[in-house]
Amino acid sequence: MHRFFLEMSTRVRSCVLLTAALLLAGLLPASAQGPGYDLFHTGSGTMLHLPNIGPVALQGVPIESDTGNADTITQRLQSVPPGGGKVPASLTALFLKSTSPVTVNGQSADVYVTVNNSQGLIPTSVLPQPDSLPASNGSVTVNPNGTFICIIIVIPDIIFVRPGTSVTNPQNWLSHQPGQAVTVSSDTSTWSVNPQAGYPQPTRFPSGGFFINQINEIQNPPNIHIIIVATLSPAQPTGPGTAADIKPMAGLIAVQTKAAIQPSGASTLLAPELSDVNAGVACPSDFLEWTSVTGATSYQIWYRQLQPTPDPTYFNVYDGTALSLTITVPRGFTRDYVAAACNAQGCSGFSNGVPVTEGDCP
Repeated sequence: MHRFFLEMSTRVRSCVLLTAALLLAGLLPASAQGPGYDLFHTGSGTMLHLPNIGPVALQGVPIESDTGNADTITQRLQSVPPGGGKVPASLTALFLKSTSPVTVNGQSADVYVTVNNSQGLIPTSVLPQPDSLPASNGSVTVNPNGTFICIIIVIPDIIFVRPGTSVTNPQNWLSHQPGQAVTVSSDTSTWSVNPQAGYPQPTRFPSGGFFINQINEIQNPPNIHIIIVATLSPAQPTGPGTAADIKPMAGLIAVQTKAAIQPSGASTLLAPELSDVNAGVACPSDFLEWTSVTGATSYQIWYRQLQPTPDPTYFNVYDGTALSLTITVPRGFTRDYVAAACNAQGCSGFSNGVPVTEGDCP
């Protein structure tokens, strides 16, 4: 009996030590994930299709100083169940502006796209929403292995203002109306219990112990919202997989078909030429390169799955100014990568495809 209790005590101590080691390594959540907010910044390539106007390129408007460069805020409304599970979510705030004026009924106007469902946490004098809107609701399904998926139906307000004037002054409004609902979602994305470096944490928007590392964006075209985890400074994306280049939701989330992204029709940019270094084999990674395009200010990299199950949907994995990207491919998968050149008027069509397969290293 003494030996039995000794063995059990040894096993318990070993289990405690192993659990502590996993917590220190960040492999297990250190505490329960409560309700909380996630802050994002809109990236280049964001588009809204307006009836009778066409595609409108959008940029983010930082909401307030303590939220850094965030222009999009979402909220998880309940604690994550033990062991993971689905929790309701909603869009708290959205503040976007057209990159250039559009013509509405023969009159030039700036376009603002807004949602203010903050219950007074953000004054309407800062983030106006002149029309009454249904809540933009959805859900987040959190897995205990550090991944999650999300879906939100976004219903924004569309405000037209005199070019160059402030949207916070109603005297500048030319017209406004509720926008069409857009369902946005993400596939398997990652989270952790620790924030990215420089992530804003205002006390009125607590995280609840849940921080997004990366969102794999999916969205029904032709509306595209590329979002990036917010920072305290207005930094732009600097490279794939870094804190400043994580593509997010509310996803807002941008996965499109090839036909949809060939994009707005407003751009006359040529597509870049795409190539890779390892002859189509990721061992354990491959290196993509693409040519510079005259007039382009940024580039996008997309992929679709070829194996084991072909999928015609393209997923956006990079949006930035670099001309190269290191990629990895899951075991047993083959992906077809393409590139696009972009500027304020839109993006080019897709480049040639480069299939890359996960392979065993020599």
